Amino acid sequence: EKLVSDYKNAPKITNDEVSNSAYYSSANDEIVMPNIGQFDTSESYYSTLFHEMGHSTGHTTRLKRELGNLFGSHAYSKEELVAEFSAAFLCREVGIDSQIDQSTAYVQSWLSKLKDNPKWLIWGAQQAQKAFDHIMGIDPYKNETSH
Repeated sequence: EKLVSDYKNAPKITNDEVSNSAYYSSANDEIVMPNIGQFDTSESYYSTLFHEMGHSTGHTTRLKRELGNLFGSHAYSKEELVAEFSAAFLCREVGIDSQIDQSTAYVQSWLSKLKDNPKWLIWGAQQAQKAFDHIMGIDPYKNETSH
């Protein structure tokens, strides 16, 4: 919770008690999450939240990545790599190791959409490191936290 609350310039995070869907809306700059009780574990909830937080770093007020593409498109697949790598980095930061197999499978599924080109793994990891640093408040030029 501290990691979430320390995210500077964060999007609004709301709970949707009706839906089982989690998503980031770039148009509204909002993360929508089901309630934590709708997940099998709290680790699964936070892994999903961290994934959506990863997407949110692409907003024009943050790191300005290409968002809002059609599901399954090349650009959409690249953004999914960034978000899932971001989630994995954030999970590792808070000691959630139980989601690594799920993250690996998810990354592999999106990489296949990018024709298994390894350069997209490197690109996705680089973008995710920027997202992680942004969420954590790390100044990339000073390599220090800003909070």
